[in-house]
Order: sequence, then structure tokens, then C-alpha cells
Amino acid sequence: MKRNLPNNMIHYDGIFIGGGPSGYEAALYARRFARKVAIVEKYRLGGVCLHTGCIPTKTLLASAKSYMRAKNLERYGIDASEIDEFEWSAVQLRKRKVIDDNTTGLEKLMESKGIAMLYGTGSFLDKNTIRVSSDDGKESDISGDRIFVATGSKPLPVPGIKCHGDLVIPGEHCLSWETLPDSILIVGGGVMGCEMACAFAPYGIEVHLIELMEDILPTEDIDVSKTLRRELKKLGVKLYLGKKLENLEFPGSKVSFEVEGKGKFSVDKVLVCAGRGAILDDLNLENAGVKLESHGSIEVDEYQRTNIDNIYASGDVAGPPYLAHAASYTGKISVLHAFDNPVKKDLKNIPAGIFTFPEVGRVGKTEQQCREEDIDYKIGIGQMRRVGRSHAEGETAGFAKIIVDSDDKIIGGHLVGKDAGEIIHIVALAMVTEMTSHDLEDKLIFSHPTISEVLWEALKELHS
Repeated sequence: MKRNLPNNMIHYDGIFIGGGPSGYEAALYARRFARKVAIVEKYRLGGVCLHTGCIPTKTLLASAKSYMRAKNLERYGIDASEIDEFEWSAVQLRKRKVIDDNTTGLEKLMESKGIAMLYGTGSFLDKNTIRVSSDDGKESDISGDRIFVATGSKPLPVPGIKCHGDLVIPGEHCLSWETLPDSILIVGGGVMGCEMACAFAPYGIEVHLIELMEDILPTEDIDVSKTLRRELKKLGVKLYLGKKLENLEFPGSKVSFEVEGKGKFSVDKVLVCAGRGAILDDLNLENAGVKLESHGSIEVDEYQRTNIDNIYASGDVAGPPYLAHAASYTGKISVLHAFDNPVKKDLKNIPAGIFTFPEVGRVGKTEQQCREEDIDYKIGIGQMRRVGRSHAEGETAGFAKIIVDSDDKIIGGHLVGKDAGEIIHIVALAMVTEMTSHDLEDKLIFSHPTISEVLWEALKELHS
């Protein structure tokens, strides 16, 4: 659903450059205030999250998990002797359908809310005027009282590693592989690297993963990293932690590499899954006088306002955390301030999920952070194997950890296990409402049998 660019300059109350979660959610929020708004989008609605990030990744992970479970149906009393193959083309077809269905739904929603969609590259002429340049060479200028930049982020290069044809590629490029390689090397043991390992290892692909830090998921709680490291090894992933990647070479159609102290290896493909940075290409921010941070993102205050009073930036383009729901939230904060309902942003209790096998859910501080900040804290850990439902589902790996301060206020929660990305919202809500751990145990009745009872086990351990 593409709309032709207007021939004459149209004025809007708000112009949103970028149609990802920050841009489209903020535009929808602006419509609550009966504002006339437009979204300028270079490609299609949904941004990185919908097209090359969250949604395609989780769709491929869902297929991989289903295949992995199907191969082990005997443990559930089902004959699975005929299940030994999969159709990668069908997996990709399903992924494309999920993306297309979500995109179409978004486009219809924008239309129903009266939000103008202008497809093209948006760039500043001055602080109130945006030029929209379409792929066919047409240009149109529009003006706005307030401009919201939400152009997102892109993969950053890793020092010493250059992309090389289709052999060494940014991690997100593998989401559209037409055929699967026999072996891959993943550079980076953060969220994306670990999710990619889980997306491909179940199909029998030889997966190597190298991380310069001493453990995978180095910013997560230490027990989370330890547990997931063990589970990745069970999947057959070869981990090289605290090691440097050396001597990338390209003999024929393969990639050879060396791991510091471990020897020389060869794979079909290398996925670079490390670091992201703001997309500022073609914005011409200098025409509006917008300042940047030293690390390259747009400088903003607690209302997502830039140094120019009518220009805001939200989501990844304004720096971490690089989370779609953080982008939506900061977009909302910018709109509230712009249209006279100011609320300061507060990201300290934002939950997040990592959709590995098993899942990870987290909110608040880790144990490492508590030690670094000299916080007097206590922890309670509940093991998944203590929960009856986890045995019924055949997924007993993992735990729940709740961290409280000296006043019993919950300051952190970490889960590994089935549905961890969903269950963590219970802890997040407790933190947002400033509940103590005794409040949570005494006032919330956990339904039985459910996986969320693992939180109850953690609370009981905390108070025993």
C-alpha cells in the first residue's frame, strides 16, 4: 500500500521519519491527541524488528524448536519414526507469510487511523521542513510543527572482520538463506549470536560460536550465562569463549579461521552478530542543527527531545537499549512531551526476553551489578525441576532468580526456561509497583500447574 508523494507542500502537526516500532507506535499515540501526522518510511512499515529482526528471527526459532521437539516425540508417547526430514523452503515460506501478514495489518491500521504514509527517504531541509525522495526519483517537501526521528539502527562492523561476498555476512542476512549451509561460524555471543545458534543447530548444522568476553551473554546475570552455555553445548554448539578470531581466509568456497589457542577450523559461512549503531544516512541532521553523542547516536534528554526544541529522536537512533519495546516506549515519551503531556522516561524496569532454547527473561539488576554498586542484596532461586508443569512439558532446564535489596524491595529478576520471556512480566510489574518480595508471595496466588510457579519457588527460597 504505497501512497504517491503530494505535489504541494502539506503541513503536519507531527512528522515521523521511520516506520518501525518507535515511529508507527508514536504516530498512533499522536492520533489520540487528534493530531495531523505523517510517517515517512524508506521501505515498508515495521522497520528492522518486523523485516530483519525480532519477527523473522522468532519465526525461524519457532520452526527450529518445533522440529527439535518433533524429533523427540517418543518421550511424549508418540511414534516419531517417520520424522527425520524438514523442508527449509517451507520454513522460509512461513517466515515470509508472517512478515507480510504483519506488514499488511500495520498498513491497514495506519490507514484506518488517518495517518498519512509517505514512502521515500526523509531528509531535513531545516528544522521544520522534510524532503521526501522516492525510489523513482520524485521529491516532495512537507513541513511540520514537530519532527520525530525514528530511523532505527544497523549492524556495526567488527574491527578486523570484513564482509566477504556471501561467505562473511551480517547476522541478519542469514534470515533469507534459500538453502542451509553445512557449517557456520557465529562471531559474537550476545543475544543475536545465541539466538542464531539455536535457530540453526537443531537442523544438524555444525555451529561454531566465538565470543571475545569470558562468557556468552556477558551482560546477563552470571547464572543465566552459565545455564545457557550448558544448554547450547547440549545442542552441539561449539563454544570458544574469551578467545580471539584470527586469520580469516577463503580457500575455494569455504572460510577457514583460527581460534586463539584452539587451532584452525573451516566452515561454509560466517555470521557477524555483534554491535549496532544509529541509522543517520541521508537525514542531513546538520541542516536542522541536531547534535550527536560521541558514540554516534542522536543526543536526547529525558523527554527524547534533541537540542532543537521541536525535534525529537526515539528508539535505536537515540542509543541503547536496542529493544523494539523500548523504541515504542520512548516514541510515546516523545509524543507526550511534544503535545503537552510531559512524562520523563524511566527504563530501569524494562523487561526483555532472549528466545534461545531455553528462553531467557530478565528485568532490573544482575548480581554482578549489585556487587559493583555495593548494594546489600539477597537472592532466592527456584529451579524449574521443582515445578510439576515443567516435567509435564518435558522442559525442566532453567531457574528463576529474584533479587531484593535490604528493604526487601525487588530490584532484579532473571528466568531461564520455558516461557521465560512471558513470565518475566510478573516480576516487572512487581518492580514497577514497588512491591516487596513478601508482597508478591503473600498477595499473588500462583495458578497450579503452571510454569510461572517457578517464581513462587524462588520467593519461598528467598524467605526460608
